[in-house]
Amino acid sequence: MRKNKKTLALLLVMLLTLPGLAGARSFSEYRLTAVSNEELTAGLSLWQYDLQGKADDTLFQRLHVVEYRPGINPALVPLVVSRENRVPVREPVGESMLRLHQQGQVTPLVGLNGDFFDIAAGGGLGLSIRGGKLYMSGEFSGSWSLGFNAQGKALLGQPVLRMALSAKRQGTMLLQAQPIDALNCLRADVPRGGSQPRNAFDARQDNRLVLYTADWEPFTNTQPGGVEVLVELPDALKPTGVLQGTVQAVQRTQPDSTTPAGEPRGMALTAGTAVLSATGEAAPLLEKLQSGDSVIIETGISPEWADIVTCLGGGRPDSGPLLVKDGQLQPEHPEVDDYGYFYPTRHPRTAVGIRRDGTCFFVVAGGYQKKSAEGLTVAELSRLMLDLGAVTALNLDGGPSSTLVVAREGELEQLNSSRAKGQTPVGNSLVFCLLPSGQVGQ
Repeated sequence: MRKNKKTLALLLVMLLTLPGLAGARSFSEYRLTAVSNEELTAGLSLWQYDLQGKADDTLFQRLHVVEYRPGINPALVPLVVSRENRVPVREPVGESMLRLHQQGQVTPLVGLNGDFFDIAAGGGLGLSIRGGKLYMSGEFSGSWSLGFNAQGKALLGQPVLRMALSAKRQGTMLLQAQPIDALNCLRADVPRGGSQPRNAFDARQDNRLVLYTADWEPFTNTQPGGVEVLVELPDALKPTGVLQGTVQAVQRTQPDSTTPAGEPRGMALTAGTAVLSATGEAAPLLEKLQSGDSVIIETGISPEWADIVTCLGGGRPDSGPLLVKDGQLQPEHPEVDDYGYFYPTRHPRTAVGIRRDGTCFFVVAGGYQKKSAEGLTVAELSRLMLDLGAVTALNLDGGPSSTLVVAREGELEQLNSSRAKGQTPVGNSLVFCLLPSGQVGQ
C-alpha cells in the first residue's frame, strides 16, 4: 500500500443556503476543511474533512470520503461481501475484510456497509449481483441500486429484473413464462415477526413464487404448507440468460404439519441445485410438475445494466432514499420511514455519489457523540453530497450500521464513530480489493 498523506492548507469555505425540504431540519452555512488525503492505491483515495456549522455549533465532525476512480487500476475491484457469501446473514464490515484477507484471494483495502437489511431475518433488501452472478432480487420494485461493470465504471439507477418459469414434459408445455416473484427472499407466508422493519414485511407479501439457490441457506426454511420443487441446474443464474434444468423431486408440506424445534424446514439446497417454492395461489402451478420434467428459467434486466457484474441496492421503498438526481436535490419521503429515525434527526450516515467525470465517492459520517460527531440529517447529507460534486447520490444504510474500515499495514482500523460497542453486523459490505497479479484481466 502506497501512502501519500499530507495536511492540506486548502480551506474550503462553503456559504450555502439549503433549500427547504419537506419534513427536514436544514442548516444555512458550514465550513468544510480538507484535513488530509491518503492514496490507498492507484485509483483509490481517502479524504478527511472537518465539517463545522457556522451558525450551529452542534454541526461538527470529522467526515471520511473514499474516492474511487475507475479505469486507472485494473487490479482494483469493488466486491459485495457477506458471511459465507450467503444472502440471509449478517456480519460486521471488519470481519468480512478479515475473512477476505485470510482466504488470500484478494487484498482488502477499504470496506463500508451496504444495503438496508432485514433486522430479524438478516440479509440485505436490495438487488445483489456478485461476480456477474445473480444473488438476490430486490424487495422493492423500482428501488435505486449501485452497480459496477467489469471495467469498474459505476452506475446509479433503477434496474428492473424479470424472472420467468416454463416447464415441459416430453415436449408438451406445462407452464409458460410464469413470473417468478423473487430470488432468495423470504416467502410471503413467513410470519410478521420473522421480518423487520414493517416495509420489508409488506413488500414480501408479493413473494408467492420464490426461487432459492445454494446462496440462500442449506435449507429453504419455508413455513409448513405450499409446494416445493427441487431442480438440478447446471450453471449459475445470471441477470440475463436462460437456464434449463430437470425436476428432481416435488414436495408438499401439509399446513398442519409440525417441525421439531431446531430442525430445518423446506428442501435442502446444494451446489448445482435450486428450489422453486410456492405458497397461496402459486402453489397449484408447481403441483403440475413431477420428477423428470424439464424446467426453463429465464432472467432479464434493464439493458443499461446488462454488463453490471457487481451490484447492491438501497433496499428501501423510497430508493435508499435518493439524495441527488441530475444535479438536483431530491424530495424526502418520510411516509415510508419505517425505521423511525430517518429524516428529521441526526444520525451516522453512509452515502454514495457519482460525479460527471465518473468518479465514484462514498461519504461516511459518524454520530451519537456529543460535541464531536452528532451525525447528519438526510437534508444535510443531501446538500453535502451535492457540494462534493455528486450528479447522482444515494443514501445507503446508516445509524449504528454506518461503518468505514481501512486496512493499514496489516491492521484494520474503523474510522467513523457511533454509540455501538464494536461494529454492527450488517446485511452486506462493499469492499475495495486488489487482485493478485495473475488474476488481473481475467
